Amino acid sequence: MRNNINVYWCLDESEEGYSYSMPLLMFPPTPLISDYAKTTPNKEYLKCPAFQNEFVNTFIYKAFKDITLDINPKTNQPTDLNNTVFTFDPDLKRVSIPSYILFFSDQPLEMSQTPSSLHSNNFINNSKLFSGKYDIGKWFRPLQIDFISKTPQIKIKKGDALFYLKFNTNKKINFINFEYTDEIFKIHKSCTDLKNVQPGYRFKDIYNMFTRIGYHKKLLKEIKKNITPLK
Repeated sequence: MRNNINVYWCLDESEEGYSYSMPLLMFPPTPLISDYAKTTPNKEYLKCPAFQNEFVNTFIYKAFKDITLDINPKTNQPTDLNNTVFTFDPDLKRVSIPSYILFFSDQPLEMSQTPSSLHSNNFINNSKLFSGKYDIGKWFRPLQIDFISKTPQIKIKKGDALFYLKFNTNKKINFINFEYTDEIFKIHKSCTDLKNVQPGYRFKDIYNMFTRIGYHKKLLKEIKKNITPLK
């Protein structure tokens, strides 16, 4: 039995606002425990089994550029101050910013997106970030940064920890980067367009659809043909 899992990742070139300069700016997923060890004065806490168990295979998504959003305190409607693409749900008062990152695994693997609770920055201190979880071996979709602002302005600095990604396994994670191709785009759009064509499916249903028509095999084959040296 393998004691590691390959997690393939790429930038979502189909997302509105994507720039071909993004590969120069993006941070690869950063291991949380080793990154946190550089800044925390409480080194003994890092040795705690409960801490280790909670944050094993947890990685940081860091902002690749500065972002400033002014928030209307009555409606929560944001105004962009530096060409950031976002959407706004007036009913939930939720702001969504694309992360421009896609993940896929060669084995079933649930990935959780959670607030960056061990970090402190303007974004995480002044927003309520929505969490989520899905199986990146059975579905292919982008991550969004969905949040409700608690202040009239959100300021994000390049390198800020915006959220954590926890891969729910004790196996070692091998990150492998790949190029976003036309064939990968077709599978990606098939997944993201489903909710517009027929909304309401449960994850169990869409996982079955994805594997039934062989998308997991087709996607993995295309990914392996387009691996890059970037980790």
